[in-house]
Amino acid sequence: MVAKKRTVVSAGGGRPGRGLSRDRILQAAMSLVDQEGEQGLSMRRLGSSLGVEAMAIYNHFENREAILDAMADWLFSQMSPPGAGAGWRSMVRGLAMEFRGLALRHPNRFGVAMSRPSKPARALPLMDVVLGALAQGGMSPARRVQVYHALVGFIRGFLLWEMDIRAGRCALELPREMLAEFPHVKAAAARMGLSDLDRLFAGGVDVILEGGLR
Repeated sequence: MVAKKRTVVSAGGGRPGRGLSRDRILQAAMSLVDQEGEQGLSMRRLGSSLGVEAMAIYNHFENREAILDAMADWLFSQMSPPGAGAGWRSMVRGLAMEFRGLALRHPNRFGVAMSRPSKPARALPLMDVVLGALAQGGMSPARRVQVYHALVGFIRGFLLWEMDIRAGRCALELPREMLAEFPHVKAAAARMGLSDLDRLFAGGVDVILEGGLR
């Protein structure tokens, strides 16, 4: 006797995967991450949100990690380098500001992109633009690499810190009752509020670029 092939019915009725696409799955995954963070994303929950069995998703993505990689690619794909007419400083500053704006709009997706073990392919064109801009600024090949890594390290660290502050996971206010013991900290405290993060970020980028020319 030949066994009949079992047909799995989706949670919404019909056959699993009907109407599914990589884009639809990715959008649903990003919605889950927006709401609950990376820990809220599982294949079972994703399938439920799409109205299909989780197994149907594997026709489009190898596993959960592949979905997270696609999410990181999506974030970098939203970046648009400034036009060729922009000066080299403006190009680098513009990309840094655009990346911060993207992180502020999608903090959980940004967290996913920063946690992936390998650099998304989408980041390579942006990397090329930045290195090209530093070359236009007259920096030597070795200096370009130093400045590039300093920029990436600063931007990544600053934005992860800012995400923690805005999510309430990190305190920004300094203990005023202790400031008298630390005069230099006290003098800087007035410029370390949430409203100053724009200035601090832009200033940090400028400091790195200026240092690269020395």
